Amino acid sequence: SSGTPEHLICDLAHSWNADVIVLGSRGHRGLRELFLGSISNYVTHHAPCSVWVVRPDRSARSQPSARQSGQTEAQVTPSVSRSA
Repeated sequence: SSGTPEHLICDLAHSWNADVIVLGSRGHRGLRELFLGSISNYVTHHAPCSVWVVRPDRSARSQPSARQSGQTEAQVTPSVSRSA
């Protein structure tokens, strides 16, 4: 298949009759998101099912132990809940 990632994700969710889509987000906001675009933003508004966006936990990045180990925590935030 060809196409943009956000369209492919929505198309696959529809063809698979998905109950939920889980996506990662880099956490861009404001003008940066506007100019760079956002796959998670598009999918949240166009998916045929519920969408959960996993955003990085910024507090974990600032802790020395997280930086030294190379691990980062994630925070799961339900963005939209829709009935199929």
